[in-house]
Amino acid sequence: MIDLQDYVTSTLDKATEKSYYVTRLANAQNEYQINMDLTNLSSGGYAFVFALYDGDVKIGEISKKVIVR
Repeated sequence: MIDLQDYVTSTLDKATEKSYYVTRLANAQNEYQINMDLTNLSSGGYAFVFALYDGDVKIGEISKKVIVR
């Protein structure tokens, strides 16, 4: 697991050592935004995995693949 804060320009609110809260955009119903800083990533393929927890209970997980050139 990596520390997401090292790869984003947004300031994230820390929940635990390498877990963060993502807050809703102002005036948005269900919209969230994380701005990636790709300068710290080498060229290649990556998968970002986002997991949703309620305390220690995992609710769900999604994976998004990206290519950095």
